[in-house]
Amino acid sequence: MTVKGKRIVVTGGARGIGGRLVGELRERGAEVISTDILPGCDILCDVSDELDVITLFDQVGEIDGLVNNAALLVARRPFQEISVDEWDRMMAVNVRGTFLCAREASKHMPRGGSIVNVSSTTAFNGSQGFLHYV
Repeated sequence: MTVKGKRIVVTGGARGIGGRLVGELRERGAEVISTDILPGCDILCDVSDELDVITLFDQVGEIDGLVNNAALLVARRPFQEISVDEWDRMMAVNVRGTFLCAREASKHMPRGGSIVNVSSTTAFNGSQGFLHYV
């Protein structure tokens, strides 16, 4: 599959896996718009905030693809020590953010396109102390 000439949004694109994806896609000729809550991306956006996400895609305009990579990972802790606030923030970024970005991106793909949702292998294996992440 070629991405040359495609306009692609990558969430969580300031560092880590997202940063590497941005670099790889650009190397292959894609026009990449990276977004994150951290500096070092093209457009700042909190994917858990509906208005931020709508504004992001309105700013970006027509696209060919989305890589939903933004995720929040906090320290390991026993299930009994996870606060409701921590649980809610994790769900807001990792689940709601993925939904919001996919929904808005699809509105900006008039010729169709691709949406890739990145996940962790912990979705299949689990991981001690990361109940709210898995």
